[in-house]
Amino acid sequence: NLDLLTWGLDPWFVMLEREVYTDNLPSPQYAKLNRDALLRTDLSTRYKAHETAIKTGWASVNERREIEDLGPIVDGDLYLWPPNRQFGVEGDPQND
Repeated sequence: NLDLLTWGLDPWFVMLEREVYTDNLPSPQYAKLNRDALLRTDLSTRYKAHETAIKTGWASVNERREIEDLGPIVDGDLYLWPPNRQFGVEGDPQND
């Protein structure tokens, strides 16, 4: 699937994003097709990737829930970094 996406479909996706969608949107909006849907992994691998992203502070719980078409949860916009430390999007871990 990766080869198909990279060498077969991606040039068409780039053209669609640029010429069909983005050129017809008001600036600064743009369109981006979801290539991840073609590269879906098995459930266990996908959830492990979500866990890693959350534990390393790369993503919040709600960002990962959105990818899985799940609604947000209370305090789901907090990031964990260093491990097991919570802070809001604005940054200061000691502010609360």
